[in-house]
Amino acid sequence: MELQCTVRETELWCAIDGELDMAVADQFFREVTAAIPADCTLIVFDMQKVPFIDSTGIGKLIRLIMQSQKQAIKCQVIHCHEELAEVMRLMGLFELLKNDRASGA
Repeated sequence: MELQCTVRETELWCAIDGELDMAVADQFFREVTAAIPADCTLIVFDMQKVPFIDSTGIGKLIRLIMQSQKQAIKCQVIHCHEELAEVMRLMGLFELLKNDRASGA
């Protein structure tokens, strides 16, 4: 997995390339956490190049979203392919984002 985090004013855009599974979930969590700017208002997770995510990867993503929301940082998950979006729906990830914007397309 490769992670490209880009700060755009008060937003953090995270483009993930590769599988987000138990082998890389901790690294993913650490890198995103370290990249969050102090004045962050939005984190966008671009899942376009994620072919697979396991329960550990979803767990870390959920943890990031919950921690961010406690700090009044909104989160979006964008560009999920249909199978990935279905797994995320089943695991309750999009329910967490109901006040934010979640997009499977």
